Amino acid sequence: MGRMQGWFKTHDGLKIRYGIWKPEGRPRASVVILGGRGEFLEKYNETIIELLDREMMVFSFDWRGQGLSSRMTSPASVGHVDSFEDYLADLHDFMLNIAGPSKSGQLIMLAHSMGGHIALRYLADRQGIFDKAVLTSPMIQIHASGFSADLMYTVADLATGLGFGRAPIPFTSGRNDYLGDFENNQLTGSRRRFERNRRLLEANPGLLIDAVSFGWLKAAFDSMNVIKRPGFAAKITLPLLMLAAGSDKVVSSRATKKLAAVLPDVSFSILEGSRHEILQETDPIRARFWQLFDSFAAVPACFADN
Repeated sequence: MGRMQGWFKTHDGLKIRYGIWKPEGRPRASVVILGGRGEFLEKYNETIIELLDREMMVFSFDWRGQGLSSRMTSPASVGHVDSFEDYLADLHDFMLNIAGPSKSGQLIMLAHSMGGHIALRYLADRQGIFDKAVLTSPMIQIHASGFSADLMYTVADLATGLGFGRAPIPFTSGRNDYLGDFENNQLTGSRRRFERNRRLLEANPGLLIDAVSFGWLKAAFDSMNVIKRPGFAAKITLPLLMLAAGSDKVVSSRATKKLAAVLPDVSFSILEGSRHEILQETDPIRARFWQLFDSFAAVPACFADN
């Protein structure tokens, strides 16, 4: 297994960390992993190894404002973005300048949660770059956690308008499921993977995101409204595998199923018993994921480079 790490600069001068992993021998396909809010490259080490074992080349990067990419807030552990258009621009730069020129075989997107949301926006705007896409627990609608979505948006919009866009939302400050109790976490039922991710954060506190900014929340709602527009789904014509978590308390699996029903070319499944992070789940749930992935990807042993 070979890995290369580097950084690229964004249109507004931020540094984005990326990684490229190559299997031994000739890759059968290439996969671009798009992580979720607050995630980082190291969290996907297990998944990357499993893709390499499938003779697939892997590309990924840390979104702006998280991982080891440039942070924009003080304290740096506040997850922030001014607009999801910035995420889309960073992804396109990555595809044009790094993943696109280096890929081998068909190009598959594997995107989780916020990454799945950005994936949908990107695939609607940029046809012909990816061959297939797999989305796990995509962020179509956020669970409101006792507050109405309208109230959450109104507060985030007001705070941002008053100049507090980069400030943390009070009830999110100091909260990261992987630094809390396993029994109360909303992300995974796998104690082993929970403890592994805790150790990663404890070993490198610079990876930590433990709060959400008012600006990020406003930007998220603005972007989710784009997905709700009439005709949006019709623009995503490539084959999609969309997977919802049956016990998701972070995003709405019902909203995911509703969107899947109007996409032109989609296979949809609910992984019963899974919490939000399907790829960090227990072995039986992950085994079901890989069964679905392998059947959907259907990568031939021999191919002609494109």
